[in-house]
Formats: sequence, C-alpha cells, structure tokens
Amino acid sequence: MIGKPLLLVFGMMLASIQPALAANFNTNEQSCTVEFLVRSTLDVPDGMSIFLAGSLPSMGPWKPDGLQLVRAKESNEWKGTLNAKKGDVLQYKCTQGTWGTVEKTAQGKDIPNRVLRIVESTTVEITVEGWPKSAVQRSTVTGNIDVLEIQDDSIAATRRVQVWRPPAYTTLEERYPVLYLMDGQNVFDSAAAAFGVEWQADESADSLIEKSEIPPILIVAVDNSKERLREYTRDEKGLPMDHLEWIIHRVKPEVDRRYRTMPEPANTTLGGSSLGGLFALEAFSTKSEIFGNAICMSPSLAWADERLLRSIEKEGLENQQRSRIPKRKLWLDFGTMESVDSGRSAAHVERLMRLSRAIESNSSDDSIDLKTYLDEGAAHNERAWARRFPDALRFIYGVAP
Repeated sequence: MIGKPLLLVFGMMLASIQPALAANFNTNEQSCTVEFLVRSTLDVPDGMSIFLAGSLPSMGPWKPDGLQLVRAKESNEWKGTLNAKKGDVLQYKCTQGTWGTVEKTAQGKDIPNRVLRIVESTTVEITVEGWPKSAVQRSTVTGNIDVLEIQDDSIAATRRVQVWRPPAYTTLEERYPVLYLMDGQNVFDSAAAAFGVEWQADESADSLIEKSEIPPILIVAVDNSKERLREYTRDEKGLPMDHLEWIIHRVKPEVDRRYRTMPEPANTTLGGSSLGGLFALEAFSTKSEIFGNAICMSPSLAWADERLLRSIEKEGLENQQRSRIPKRKLWLDFGTMESVDSGRSAAHVERLMRLSRAIESNSSDDSIDLKTYLDEGAAHNERAWARRFPDALRFIYGVAP
C-alpha cells in the first residue's frame, strides 16, 4: 500500500513531466520539411552554385548563401531541404552566392521577394528566368582570336566577327579550311555568351588539332543581333535571307582577304544550333557553290510550318545539282530530351529522321556524306552542343565518329 506522502510526491513528479512531454510533442507537430526544386531557364556554368537567401534565422537571416542547393547531374536543376516550423512565413530569393548575383526576370529586372507560408511539409518548385550579367564567368577564351567589326546595313551598325586562328598559323605559311559559326557570342567565351555557357569551339579545335585528329582550321564566329529571328529564318513565303547574303558578300570576302584561307566550297563549312542550325541547313541547300559542308545542331525544323523540311522532302536539296564538290559533308543532330514535354521531344526527333531520309533518298549515292546523330537524354542548350561539337569536327575534317 502506497502512503499518502509517496502519492503526493509521485503526483508532483508527474505534473512536472507532463508540460515537458506536451511541449516536445507540440514541437514535433510544428516541425516541417520544405523540399526546394529550382530550375534555371538559362544555362548556369559548370562550377557555379545556386543558393536560397531568406528571412528565417537558419538562413542567416538574409545571407546571400544561406542555403546551398545541390545540382542534379547534367542539368539546370538544383535541390535542397529546409527545416522550418509550422506557421513560419519565409521570404526568399535565389542567388549564386552573393547579392550581386541575385535572380532577375527574363528581361533583367529585379523581382520581389518570393513568399512561402509554411503550413505543412511540402515541395516547392521554382523557375529562375534570368541572372545578372555579373553572374557570368570570367573570360574563357583559348588561343588567338582577332575581332573584326564589319558594317551591316541591315542593322545600321557594325557587327562583331571573331576569327580564331590555330596555333600553327603564325609559324606555317599554309592555307586553312574555314568554319563559319552562327550565334558568335556563344562560341568562344562564357563571359560573353548569352546564357553564360559557350560551345568551347576554341578548346575543342585546339585539342583535336594538337592530337592530329583534324587538320588546323580557322573558325569564324558571327555575332547575332536583336534581329536574330528575322536574320536566321525565312517565312512561309520563302523570302530571301539578307543575312546569308551579307555573310557571302561581306564577311567571307573580308576573311579571305585578311587570312590565308582555302576559299573553295569544299573547304568552307557553315554551322549553327537551333535557328542557327536551320540557317546552316538553308545555306547548305541553296548556296552549295559557297558552302560545301554544314554542321546543323538541333535545327529548328518546325519553323514556318516545316517549310524547309517539307521543301527538302519534296524536291531534295535545292542546289545540289549545281554543286561542284564530288562529296559534300552534312552533320545533323538532335537531343532526345530537347523539350520538357516528351511528346514535343519525340516530334523533334521524328522531324530530324524525316530530314535524314529525305536527303538520303533524293541524293545520289556519292553526292552527300551524311551523319545523323541522336544524343540520348540531351537538352536544347549550349552545354549539349559543346559536348557534340568535337564529334562534328571529326566528321567534317577528320575521321567520322
């Protein structure tokens, strides 16, 4: 039998424990986990990190590198976990680690704080549309690059044209094949690239030349302008392409005059990606007397209701019969995940295969050396094109991959 004094002590002990237990249970009920998934519509260079800066004490508060996110492999997606309390109101923004690299709108404008009222554990998906110019990398140029400013009346200004020279150019009195590339801002330098990621054309060419996988070449990168859409495309009426004529009549003669080039079509290649890839295909089709070869990466074949694709399917390559080259080289490629929508990605791939079949069926056995490459899992961005670029160079100038 328990005496009254002992019961009293036990009751007092129980009374003192209950509030602590209740507080512990209440704390567990209030604890929430927030999973963040951040996507960037622009390429973020390798080695750069994304952070969340926010108002909660665990994030600084408002430290620009408050919560570091982890990048998913080969993607522009980052993930991170934040522990918070039910009822917390989190204000936050994405950064690249400093207040000088805080996220922007697609137009480069400041955005208001994002706000999340935490009522339960949840997953939050965020899309970052833009970053400030200060978020790009330092210059990544490799080798010798000359900058030409050539008058372009279509934009009432000069346009920048960069010429990459191989290492042997200054020591050997030889002539060199020339590769012209569109969207020149994205070709050599991450610091100048529109999305902070370059093709690494200079690094790739330098490495392949050093290993004797391709001969020394000149690479001419032609900048785009605010009129890129008009410059790189024809409409459904197939009106003339002034930008292509400008390259033929102003850029190429200037390059041939200044440098020791091999100016004939067999040694003149035009390349590009997306609309630039469509532009290169248009030039390959209609200007074979100038451009003997082409590199068409992720060409926008759906443009203008598939005008160019349907034309090639119906009539073949327009200028092939007038080509003086025994065998021209054409590189075509596409990634299998170039759209977030799987149906659209499949449609892109099917258009590429239609193009490949049309070219093969409408050209003689020896007229075109065609390489069609599908890059499994690749997206529509500079990182994917940079990865495929060495193989395209090997195909055009050396041994096909």
